[in-house]
Amino acid sequence: MALRRRLYVPLLLLLLAVAFLASPAVGLPPGGCYETATKVSRRCSGEFIKALFSDDLHGVSRKCCDELTCVREQSCFSVLLWYCPPEAWAHCYGGKAAAWVPLQGSP
Repeated sequence: MALRRRLYVPLLLLLLAVAFLASPAVGLPPGGCYETATKVSRRCSGEFIKALFSDDLHGVSRKCCDELTCVREQSCFSVLLWYCPPEAWAHCYGGKAAAWVPLQGSP
């Protein structure tokens, strides 16, 4: 069990890197989405990675978008804008702020 947990993060990073390289719709941001993918639940990081692999812009659930956007990793904002609706940004940034916060960075 402990070995499986130790292998989870490196495997997740490898899959995330491959997903960005394989995805024509979304380019790899300079800092990647390492923090975003590792600071959410396993289910949500899995949904995010699967969506990146399949280019399914609706492959990330609203609940997971709430988790992903709340990490507030600036280098991942451009990627999350493709997969998460404005309502998910409002969850962490407040209603009207959701339209401009991802473009400005963390408050």
